[in-house]
Amino acid sequence: WAPGFEELVNLRVDTFTLPLGGDGVTVSLAYRENGTGSSVWDAAIALAKYLEVSGDAGGRDCVELGAGTGLCGLCAAKLGARRVVLTDVEECLPLLRRNADDAAQVRALPWGESLDDDRFDLVLCADCLLPGATHLFRPLALTVSRLLALKPAARGLLAYEDRMDCTSFFSHLEALGVAADPVPREAWHPDYRADRLHILSLSRVLRVVDGE
Repeated sequence: WAPGFEELVNLRVDTFTLPLGGDGVTVSLAYRENGTGSSVWDAAIALAKYLEVSGDAGGRDCVELGAGTGLCGLCAAKLGARRVVLTDVEECLPLLRRNADDAAQVRALPWGESLDDDRFDLVLCADCLLPGATHLFRPLALTVSRLLALKPAARGLLAYEDRMDCTSFFSHLEALGVAADPVPREAWHPDYRADRLHILSLSRVLRVVDGE
């Protein structure tokens, strides 16, 4: 579903539109300038379409981690989220701001840190488990844990593609008191399912001390 390397690099595809809610959500891409963090990947598309069929974003305050283009968060906004905050590292923020326009707020959030001045009902994270980046697994898990701890009923949705062994990431989540339960593929959008993709529901199951 996502544009491939040939389209991004050789054909210079610089926008992507996901059909959603009767028309669609369009984001600008900047793969040639900023690499993988500024493109769209299949797990994000599957998660966005899951939000469409599940209604999970409606009326909720949502935050997207490692947002890249902001596709998932902007789809949440399109689907009736009360408020959306898109987060990423500083170098990805210019593209995020262009894509967000007035539909969402944009904030810097390095993994390992949290937005302690804010509270969210739904934490979104798609295509953030990448080969060569296992050193970011624990910081990402820590940020997820801290955000979920800020609001008792908060939950998360994590989507990723089978590219590597992600066992250590889920071990970090478990150690931080976060349960990760697979969302059955029957609950996904029927046109956006693939065995190599996974969507998990995240919830806080016990309280731990920050910095453990």
